[in-house]
Amino acid sequence: MKNVIYGLASTQLLHEEAEFIKKADPFGIILFTRNIESKEQVQQLITELKDTLSRDINIFIDQEGGRVARLKAPMFRKLPAAKFFADLYAKDSIAAINASFLNHYLIGLELKTFLINGCFAPVADLYYDYTHQVIGDRSFGNAVEQATKLAQAAHDGLIKAGVMACIKHLPGHGRATVDSHLELPRVTASIAELEATDFKVFKELKANFAMTAHIIYDALDPEHPATTSKQSIEYIKNNLFNGIIVSDDIGMKALQGDFKTITKQVIDAGVDIVLHCSGNLEEMKQIDEAAIELESQISQALTVEADNNLDYQTALNQYTKIIEPFLSEIHYA
Repeated sequence: MKNVIYGLASTQLLHEEAEFIKKADPFGIILFTRNIESKEQVQQLITELKDTLSRDINIFIDQEGGRVARLKAPMFRKLPAAKFFADLYAKDSIAAINASFLNHYLIGLELKTFLINGCFAPVADLYYDYTHQVIGDRSFGNAVEQATKLAQAAHDGLIKAGVMACIKHLPGHGRATVDSHLELPRVTASIAELEATDFKVFKELKANFAMTAHIIYDALDPEHPATTSKQSIEYIKNNLFNGIIVSDDIGMKALQGDFKTITKQVIDAGVDIVLHCSGNLEEMKQIDEAAIELESQISQALTVEADNNLDYQTALNQYTKIIEPFLSEIHYA
């Protein structure tokens, strides 16, 4: 099994994709809106992927809530952005933490009905007045304690439902003033400032799976974005997070070069799993040339066993009871 997660081109598994996936043997597949028509179609697509590989395969999705939710109503419950829980925290911190947990527990249960077992959430980036809107309302707020508690609850809800959760964007995207999908952000804050704020959230979170940020942190490595920086990844592993690290999408314009070279840079930096989202088969073939076998203990470390003694309807009733008194004051979705 190779250390890569790939995207697909459309709602069906194309013949050439199936041939490639059979040969490349990736750790997982990530789904986007372009891959989704209905629950039945998604289930069929995933079943076909498993048949192609003659094994289970991890299926990931970005289902944070708000504007980042690939599965939409009516096929999926309408989800609030993280900002809703941040606003709720200001009124009732305990209610916000419980609501964040239940919301993400429900997300996890719903994802499993689609045969999806991994969610690239929650966002643990702090929010600042200058934070680029690519993060914006995806953040749980600007206070370390608040963001940590709400993100931890979200993470734990997904895990309890039996879905892999992935905190992001390590070591913190909140200070970026440009969109890393389009260009390379640079953060000039001192190490002391970062360790007291953005980095502290990731250090305090209890999680075993995290996604990198394509950002240059001058305090760590002024030459390379964290995803391809050995210095940055070593600092992260030694000081902030000792779990499994996946790159953000290496097709984002913050990273420059051909895909074989980028893949090698990411792996050499110490990132465990490479994420590529576009579904472009030619790019995927380049990545496969540099991809490596995934260590079995990494795959085992990410295995999640459901602990869902709370059924969906009961959890939904509890969640609704918590948030209902605040819906006239706080924008939901």
